[in-house]
Amino acid sequence: QNMLYYMYMIKEKHMTYEFVCKPNPDFNFDELKVFSETHGCDYNLVLGADYPISFTSDNFDYIDEARDQLLFAKIEVSEIVEV
Repeated sequence: QNMLYYMYMIKEKHMTYEFVCKPNPDFNFDELKVFSETHGCDYNLVLGADYPISFTSDNFDYIDEARDQLLFAKIEVSEIVEV
């Protein structure tokens, strides 16, 4: 029974995806919360880092769309990775 439970838990494990961005001088930090909520992502500001904003989501489509929107706005972003 424990083995079946273990196998079920592995199957139910959700992947989390992340990318980071480096805002340009025109980036509006005031809209960051609304942007992330609208795209189903969480964000984290990393002060002093080369890429100071990381975005995460357990839904690849959501985070991919958020990344595309930032690319369209000419914001430098990393590739999406599983974390």
